[in-house]
Amino acid sequence: MDQKPPAMGERQSDVQQCNQAQIAEMERFKWFMGEQMGHDPLRDRSINDIYCEWIVQYGAAFRKWWEEKEKRDAERLLAKR
Repeated sequence: MDQKPPAMGERQSDVQQCNQAQIAEMERFKWFMGEQMGHDPLRDRSINDIYCEWIVQYGAAFRKWWEEKEKRDAERLLAKR
């Protein structure tokens, strides 16, 4: 079976979903950081600094996980046809 590339709207939606998932993970990271510190980390650091730390530490692994998840989802969808 030939698989067509996603339409522009579908691709944009995928990117938006990925970005939303990354933001949720960054917020979780900030929350865990606050738990470890015993207070809101925004008292000591900017949100940009915290998000940059997440990107450096976890961004590549998240992207790899997301792409593998998308591939598995696409394979499941094709298998149902």
